[in-house]
Amino acid sequence: MRLINTATLKFEEFIDHARTPPYAILSHTWEDGEVSFQEWNHHVTRIGKKGFRKIKSFCQLASQDGFTHAWVDTNCIDKRSSAELSEAINSMFAWYQEAAFCYVYMADVVVSRRTTGHRDLDSQFLNSKWFTRGWTLRELIAPRHINFYANDWGFIGTKQSLLEAIHRATGIDTKCLLGEASPSEFSIAKIMSWAAGRVTTRLEDQAYCLLGLFDVNMPLLYGEGGKAFIRLQEEIIRKTDDQSIFVYDMPTLCMTAPLATSPSLFANSTNVSRWFRLAAQMAMIPPFYTMTNAGLSISLPLIQTLSPNFVLGVLNCNTVEEYTSSSVCLPLSSHMGLHCRKYTRVSLPAPWISLSLPTASIKSLLPWYEENAARLDNWSSDFQPEKLTNIMISMLSQLDREILSRWVFGPSKQMTGKAAKVSCFITFPRGLSGYRLYAADPPEALDEQTSMMAMLDQKITDGNSRGLLVFEERGSRLGNGKYIGIYVETALDYKGALQDWPRACRILQNWDLGREYNGSDEDRGTG
Repeated sequence: MRLINTATLKFEEFIDHARTPPYAILSHTWEDGEVSFQEWNHHVTRIGKKGFRKIKSFCQLASQDGFTHAWVDTNCIDKRSSAELSEAINSMFAWYQEAAFCYVYMADVVVSRRTTGHRDLDSQFLNSKWFTRGWTLRELIAPRHINFYANDWGFIGTKQSLLEAIHRATGIDTKCLLGEASPSEFSIAKIMSWAAGRVTTRLEDQAYCLLGLFDVNMPLLYGEGGKAFIRLQEEIIRKTDDQSIFVYDMPTLCMTAPLATSPSLFANSTNVSRWFRLAAQMAMIPPFYTMTNAGLSISLPLIQTLSPNFVLGVLNCNTVEEYTSSSVCLPLSSHMGLHCRKYTRVSLPAPWISLSLPTASIKSLLPWYEENAARLDNWSSDFQPEKLTNIMISMLSQLDREILSRWVFGPSKQMTGKAAKVSCFITFPRGLSGYRLYAADPPEALDEQTSMMAMLDQKITDGNSRGLLVFEERGSRLGNGKYIGIYVETALDYKGALQDWPRACRILQNWDLGREYNGSDEDRGTG
């Protein structure tokens, strides 16, 4: 490790880690006029550089605080050597973690504690460019002790004193910020969400800046572009069983390969946790999966829909909201049917879906006939499919994508053309139990290929839309069959949170085909 002597401003090499003295480390955003390794050794050249004045001020401050040595990323690495650069980037998280103190220099913050009376200090601090860069994420998490400084090196505060403000600005868990929990204790999806809004100058650095956070190493290949982030995920998969790595967003009506193309796709995955805690059977899902030349080979419980070509794969992770804990499912589709077990990811009805299990907090909202069903001991294992299915998830060939697009996305676009504001996505977590779809009302509202029922505007005064599905027991004789009805009702407009959207679903056993069901008030609920 190459350090700067804070008294002489000369480099000193430390090969033996055990002999490395306590050192201060600088975190900053790069600007024009930074000093390179070669320029630092030419005294005349470096003096005229803006970056030299920054490093000199940092070393003076570190020396005043009792540190004899310091490290800066701009001049302590010989970037002409690809081997040294690769070693440094793979080691940098550890270097920041092992530093005795980290000094954060914010060039765009022009007020500090020494300029008291400036009410915009907090605003400038939280809006600093430093919080938007990919490389500074590890530099915020790795060191235990951090001081923040404005552009005049006026003191702003410590990581501890600014903890709540930093948490609000970054979304990073406070225990992780304080070093009370390591990044490995959080889900991959959550860590990726911390990086989602950050940018890097080079596309490859979106991956390289995250190496230490996931405790992985890989060679640097500048010029590979977006492939670097794919390689990063492949390296993560080799050492973890955390399936939250697959919980990312993608554009509407899109199909994709198993792995994300950018950290930005994890922006909405901040509440994803590593383990599913409510159902014991789910907690025992074998976590083994692997990337192959054909795609992702994985064993998942599959939830059926009305279409044999469309299933939900249940991941071994969950989301935790204020009132519910939900298992996470991936919509998977194939034009070859269930027997093929080769799927691609589709963003219909969403890139990933949370299947919520009710908690006691919503019991008061349910009518009497649903109260018993809402008890947690009546959900858990029975709500989830028990059987694991070995499947392959991959990007399909161009021809297969065109076929699947017509089958899946075509009907969905037609639904939009019918001015459907809301659709019900119909799934069968425990299977169809020997039944098959017999009829739908209104028939034009149902699309079996996507297992979605459009809730059309029926011009009803209460502003709700209603639908009915009737299922017939297989093997029934004509006219003497056993039928079950499923009644659904939703509000067409709602201004509140999506999870609170007024809706009802009720199973009507021993359905009489001659019966009309309009959904009386006592039959409706927020189920």
